[in-house]
Amino acid sequence: MTATKLEFMGETLEEFYHPIAHIVEQCQWFMDYPDAQRGMMGGFMTAVLNNDFTGAVCSADDENIKHIRTIAIFLYSKGNCVKKKFNSLIK
Repeated sequence: MTATKLEFMGETLEEFYHPIAHIVEQCQWFMDYPDAQRGMMGGFMTAVLNNDFTGAVCSADDENIKHIRTIAIFLYSKGNCVKKKFNSLIK
């Protein structure tokens, strides 16, 4: 069990999401400071948030590709707000 708890939007996430803590933290930072992230998302996160599976797989590093299923589950179940905010900023 991990000593530090992982939170997103005030909710403590289960251990299942700990391997993608860097993604969860980036999403939380984006929700807190969306203008700071505008144009600063990397290619992987931009593809993920655009629902571009091919782009996400092609731009994922070794760590993210191992956890792409968990990232997809996180965004589907917890991160819809991130996708909505991202899409509203790029229009």
